[in-house]
Amino acid sequence: CTMRIGTIAISILGLVTCSLGQLPDYVGSHDRFWKHHKVEKTLVIDGVEHYDNIESCIHDELSQEDRQKLSVISEERRVGKMLMDTSPEKRKLIASSSQSDNADEGPVFFVEVIDAITPVHARAVQTLAACIRKFIPSMHESRAMYKEFELDEDQGLGGNNPTHLAPLVGIFLPDVKDEIIRTIQLAYEAAGWKGLLTDRDHDAFSNVGKIRTRIHPEPKDLGFRASEHLTYTNFPLLAHHHDGADTAYTCNFAFSDPDDYEGGFLYVIDKAGEKTHMKPSKFAASVFLGGMYLHGVTEITGGHREMFSSEMWYNPDLPVGSNLWSSTTTKMEAFITKCNELGQTAGNECNATLSDFQVDQATVDDESRLAPSLVDYFPTDVEPNYLVPKDSKVGELYNLFYRNVGEPLKNDEAFGIALPPELLQEFQTYIDKNGMLDHARRLIYEEEPFGNNEHRLYKLNDGMTWGCMGPRWGGMDMVWIDPADEQCFESILSVLRRGNFDVVLEAIGKEFDLDGLMVTGIGPIFLSYFEHDSEYKQVHADLREAKGSFYNVVVPLYIPEGGASLYVGDDDGDRVLPIQMRYDHGIVLGGGTFHGTAECDYREQRDVRLSVAIYLADVTEENIEDIAGDNTSLWPTEGDIDWFWSQRGRVWRYDDRSVSLKTDRGRGPLYVEDERADCWDKKDLCMSDPTGFRLECAETCEVYLQDKKYYETLGKMIANDRNVMEDFGDQVNHDVYEWDHPPFTLDYLAKDKEPNFLLPNISNVGELYPLHYRDTGRRLKNDEAFGIALPPELLQEFQTYIDKNGMLDHARRLIYEEEPFGNNEHRLYKLNDGMTWGCMGPRWGGMDMVWIDPADEQCFESILSVLRRGNFDVVLEAIGKEFDLDGLMVTGIGPIFLSYFEHDSEYKQVHADLREAKGSFYNVVVPLYIPEGGASLYVGDDDGDRVLPIQMRYDHGIVLGGGTFHGTAECDYREQRDVRLSVAIYLADVTEENIEDIAGDNTSLWPTEGDIDWFWSQRGRVWRYDDRSVSLKTDRGRGPLYVEDERADCWDKKDLCMSDPTGFRLECAETCEVYLQDKKYYETLGKMIANDERSFPELPVVQEVIVDKEL
Repeated sequence: CTMRIGTIAISILGLVTCSLGQLPDYVGSHDRFWKHHKVEKTLVIDGVEHYDNIESCIHDELSQEDRQKLSVISEERRVGKMLMDTSPEKRKLIASSSQSDNADEGPVFFVEVIDAITPVHARAVQTLAACIRKFIPSMHESRAMYKEFELDEDQGLGGNNPTHLAPLVGIFLPDVKDEIIRTIQLAYEAAGWKGLLTDRDHDAFSNVGKIRTRIHPEPKDLGFRASEHLTYTNFPLLAHHHDGADTAYTCNFAFSDPDDYEGGFLYVIDKAGEKTHMKPSKFAASVFLGGMYLHGVTEITGGHREMFSSEMWYNPDLPVGSNLWSSTTTKMEAFITKCNELGQTAGNECNATLSDFQVDQATVDDESRLAPSLVDYFPTDVEPNYLVPKDSKVGELYNLFYRNVGEPLKNDEAFGIALPPELLQEFQTYIDKNGMLDHARRLIYEEEPFGNNEHRLYKLNDGMTWGCMGPRWGGMDMVWIDPADEQCFESILSVLRRGNFDVVLEAIGKEFDLDGLMVTGIGPIFLSYFEHDSEYKQVHADLREAKGSFYNVVVPLYIPEGGASLYVGDDDGDRVLPIQMRYDHGIVLGGGTFHGTAECDYREQRDVRLSVAIYLADVTEENIEDIAGDNTSLWPTEGDIDWFWSQRGRVWRYDDRSVSLKTDRGRGPLYVEDERADCWDKKDLCMSDPTGFRLECAETCEVYLQDKKYYETLGKMIANDRNVMEDFGDQVNHDVYEWDHPPFTLDYLAKDKEPNFLLPNISNVGELYPLHYRDTGRRLKNDEAFGIALPPELLQEFQTYIDKNGMLDHARRLIYEEEPFGNNEHRLYKLNDGMTWGCMGPRWGGMDMVWIDPADEQCFESILSVLRRGNFDVVLEAIGKEFDLDGLMVTGIGPIFLSYFEHDSEYKQVHADLREAKGSFYNVVVPLYIPEGGASLYVGDDDGDRVLPIQMRYDHGIVLGGGTFHGTAECDYREQRDVRLSVAIYLADVTEENIEDIAGDNTSLWPTEGDIDWFWSQRGRVWRYDDRSVSLKTDRGRGPLYVEDERADCWDKKDLCMSDPTGFRLECAETCEVYLQDKKYYETLGKMIANDERSFPELPVVQEVIVDKEL
């Protein structure tokens, strides 16, 4: 088949139809993935049947008159304003097509359709959206743009609140779907889009996998890629964006009158950058090429803005449960193929799932990154093989596109980058001062030629020691000149610091979603000529094993007459072409990127070309051996894991953007020693034996510097770099790095067991261990967050106690059978042990959590006995000593039961218990029952900037200081009607200064909030620094406490003790025995301790206890 467009004839291969609009037969009808829902009247989402609910809801909410009017077609629909692209490229395109008679005007890209939808159809859509939010809330979300753009923080990009309606509009409101198509048809005809075909669309026909991307079919052949009812609650604006290459048309219906809201202008931007603002009238539609043109919404300063937006594509309608993230043409193509293989047709369900369908990500990226047509590229005579933009901002990474087809490399780690101009200046100054360029010319043209991979050492004008290595292959005269020791490395690293290389690190770290970066090497490369063999064996990948964590930034420093180029290409090496090197532009190559020097010959003019390779790595436990083991230069020494580990995350970190070359504090501590006894006597060999003696005598030859000298040297370099003196001596650096980094030799839990933190596999009972992030090795910015190995008898005692009093079964009944708790609602219950327990409902939405705490003093002493029998003294000793406390009391013990937990979008449930009492208040979280699927707890930095879930394990607790941000992680045990159980044990070092804060921050029924007397009576009860005989094992109870009722009618109304937990009960503390009178208290405690079978000293007589009169 051949289609003629203007004067261009295109042959379409592999299709059974010639029509641009009609879908190929193998794709099927637009309703093939949802027709069975309508025929069978079924709609199962998340295991729940919703069809009848939605259908009934629509029927109930829409009047009979409205339902009858749904079939009425709008007769008032008409075209309003149209916008034309003013850019020269688009005017040129239109000149060869039939879209417009006036080529100077450019193509239409936006059409306003007035009265595009009737009020009845609008009400029907609003009703469908409301019913979905009611019965299927998972299809409604709060969508922040910065998260869609995968940014770390909101930069004022706004967002919206979509209720996802595709393909439910077709199922429940087919008349509305028809009206949408009619509206687009009107715009399609008015704009002349039938003749619109871009140059890139020609290439799209070359294979079936891309046939339906970036083309503009007839509206009758459109499918729904997305359909959303939109509001803007909590979002003042919507930053400009486009809807992606897969979207052919975007159709936005206005459900609000322009007077209903202030601001909130829709704007569109043509390819010349001209921005047009408008406020659509109510029931009007904006139909435009949303996949190609940027658009957004200005700030909404008041009122309510409501829209109904659909994105249309050249594919079937999305299946139920899919969204924009799963709706790419490539995924749909693979999904269609799979469904065809399974025998699915319209009318029955496909057993594959689009949202879970896996396709080659590189192919997906190819389609979404076709070369932008409006960028000003270098002409062919300047760059024959690639489309390289003329103008890029410093630090901007740009994709490399093959010029002949406009497609990107099949490589997600090859980019160009615009370099800061000061980087070239600093390198050229540095190399001029140390004479490296002249030295390289001598090595290549005057000295005895290097053998392949031969190493020699030289001192240059800067007094530094440099390692020079000969060519790795034949057919070249190339010399690598690398730092030969740590001092030289730090010297050339200063060039990056002065040259503002931080912008490059930031770009690479963010683009590749890395955790941290170190500079593994900086190697200037000099070359006089290069000839490839017939098989191009010199084209290579640096380190395929470390793909995704290792990068080479090639920076040209001196380009002789005739130019210089570098081969770079597809990830599989099938297609590799030379790209021209230019000053102030670098080439970023991932570890798996095939590349190689291109042919050149500067020998006639006795010249050399010079570039520098700057190697970067995101070092982890998993890749460190590969990265450290792949070094061809003399330094760092091959396989030196210790040095690489000391450098990890040194110059950039995702979770700490204060880390940079500008704020560089150097590497971590490094132990250096000689391997031979005769190093000092034969130190002259340091220069003459670079690969033998020198490496064996690393201390004597100063291959690495001892820490003291290293930090002194680095401090002087940085002071010279930025004229700001900083202390890089022993005290600062050793403290920082001993704090920051975990012992590398520890045996940590495997990543599949604990993905986020480095936790020791084996710990001694009572041992506190700091928490380090697995990805960076950095310790939490939090000196009060620890893991702790618990005594195994603690878990046994708790489980026995909870089994006997029936608390676990009671919690299941509360969660699954009784009336749900209101937020912070309190109820009282008697359990099997006869004790009174206070049960409190959830503090936040999105959870079904119940706290079960002691409701009175007798119950508290009962559960405190569990700690006594469970050898909790070892935990108290560890915490008291670690935090240098004076004494400890137990302020509360609260079992927490949970069936599910969902965080809101801002993670407001992540909190700190008591920041006012930081340094004196601690929460020990102990897991008691972990259902199938596991349980985890968010914990992180003291400022809350980075908080990650840590897996909970039996016999291991998590110690959280009062200022530690933490929170329950997402979970859901409802399907198996189960709950998870942990207990929070609160400890405090109570003083006169903090007692009001600690006593005043209680959410449970007991101890009563603000009861300073009880807290003071407990201070230092279970551990004291100055009296180690004080413990749970030797417990003598609290101090004396005066208890009395506040009401005169307490005894008469004592039945209210159980029914009024937050009023009468607290006012009648003596009658309700919220607290025990001292005599009864000590008798009760004596029996409990006797039952614990512990040695029990004689109880104190009340009169003999010393009371602090002042308090």
